[in-house]
Amino acid sequence: TSLLAQHFARVCAEEGVPADPEALAMVAEAAEGSVRDGLSILDQAIAHADMASDAEGGEGRVTPAQVQDMLGLADKSVQRRLLAALLEADAPGVLELVEAQFALGVEPLALLRSQMELVHRITVAQVSREGAKAISPEERAAIDEWAGKLTAAQLHRLWQLLLKGFEEVRSAPDPLVAAQMALLRVLHAAELPDPGQLARKLEALAANPAALAGATAQATAGGSPTAAAAPAPAAVDWAALVEQVEHGSPMLGASLRLG
Repeated sequence: TSLLAQHFARVCAEEGVPADPEALAMVAEAAEGSVRDGLSILDQAIAHADMASDAEGGEGRVTPAQVQDMLGLADKSVQRRLLAALLEADAPGVLELVEAQFALGVEPLALLRSQMELVHRITVAQVSREGAKAISPEERAAIDEWAGKLTAAQLHRLWQLLLKGFEEVRSAPDPLVAAQMALLRVLHAAELPDPGQLARKLEALAANPAALAGATAQATAGGSPTAAAAPAPAAVDWAALVEQVEHGSPMLGASLRLG
């Protein structure tokens, strides 16, 4: 993609057409490795820029906003704001961003795909020695920050939830509603602890029924665990254990059942 973007930059320079690097990177991504397709998209983008110049008296610059509008792509900055809202459990913010993008002509499926691409870039940046691959310094900084803050387990869970949502949106009778519900599910799941870590903690609690009783009492009442004499360890039925935890904390129980 970077090589294509550089090639398109040379083409624009030879033609005397001003173009923003981010716009050319978007054209290169849309070309999916094809120089011919990319040049065709670039010709369209230049034509759009010329029309905008005639209408508004500008310089005919190819900008990210024009390419985004032409291709129906999600704005890169909006992609980052949407992921931030998901991770911060900002449900109203998620819905506002989705509705605003839909009003601009961005398809719900493209919105889910853009989130998947962003999560993939963060995951690659986390394990790569070269750091984040991004089309702007702002995007690179955001990806590097998330790569340092999120765990591998969190990123894989985000990817799985987004992929499930993508499949649902693709076959839904109302893609917008399906996208909203899928992203809200991602938001709530992002708040849950990692199922693997939670299962290990519960297994430890299962060996100490007194601690389990105190933990569930604390989850229910929000207070400190009730002191009690520890009975002799006994085998604990896993299904009953999950049900007991779910009674005290539905979100934790749901995480166990889904995990």
